Amino acid sequence: MINFLNKYNMLQCEDLSTHCTMRVGGKAKYYIEPLTTSQLVEIVKQCNKLKIKYFILGNGSNVIFKDKGFDGVVICTKIIMDMREKHIHYNRYLELRAILFLLVSFFCHKNMHLQKSVQLL
Repeated sequence: MINFLNKYNMLQCEDLSTHCTMRVGGKAKYYIEPLTTSQLVEIVKQCNKLKIKYFILGNGSNVIFKDKGFDGVVICTKIIMDMREKHIHYNRYLELRAILFLLVSFFCHKNMHLQKSVQLL
């Protein structure tokens, strides 16, 4: 069921405390860091299709994970390379990052293409 994540170098039982600034929290059942927005969209679509819980994580600030961890897929967006390359100004990058999880959820729910829409921003 979760085999689709293997091509994205998925980690199992990843310690979430190493991925947040407060350094607390249990383990994620699955953890992945997509390299492109296309990978991010594909992962979220597959999670939705298979009804797998997921959490989209940015830099790990302003988040505290429960000690019992997360029984689903944690998708960390901090290394999405194509997002960083397209935005020269740091503030613009942060603004896009803040709305990224909203865009992914919306477009995946509506079966739209996120990458084309992000280019419009």
